[in-house]
Amino acid sequence: MNVNIDLNLGNLWEMLSAVGTIAAVIVSLWLARRESRIRVKFHVEGFDQPMNITTGSLEKFTTIISFEFYNLSNYQISITSIRAIFLKKPASFLIRYFYPKMLKKKSKINEQIFLNEPTLGPYSFLPLEIEAKSNNTFFFLLNKFIKSLPNNNHQYILFVAKDSMGNEYYDYQEIEPEKIKLYLQNKENS
Repeated sequence: MNVNIDLNLGNLWEMLSAVGTIAAVIVSLWLARRESRIRVKFHVEGFDQPMNITTGSLEKFTTIISFEFYNLSNYQISITSIRAIFLKKPASFLIRYFYPKMLKKKSKINEQIFLNEPTLGPYSFLPLEIEAKSNNTFFFLLNKFIKSLPNNNHQYILFVAKDSMGNEYYDYQEIEPEKIKLYLQNKENS
């Protein structure tokens, strides 16, 4: 008994070639979209350790809050507004880092918008232009911010920066009551 088995793999190789081509197109489109996306890292500094700058003579220091922006995209962006949203309670780790928009809606007490501060020079003017693959900083007076706090208790704050395209960037900070009282005492003594 003689059995002939004839396998025709011509269509199989064409099908595998088509699947490979489709996969290559999908990967290239994903990489192109990833490169064209605006990506910004945003961080607020000046609460844990005081930040001072000189405005005029070297003896006079001004304590500030620093809003650091790192533009990781290939395009220039423009930050048009920065605000602080005061929250009723602390945020969990997951909500703080993955769903900060939920904080704006659920536990908001009050809100403060940061305006231009001419005494701090060019680093305190909005809109703040940030070149591609670079960073820039916005300064604000710490004493003005401390005075705007709803109370002297533990503060939970969500900082929100908005660019000219409508994208929002978030940074969550907690300020302990001891630091608020210490800063207010230092201001009264000086």
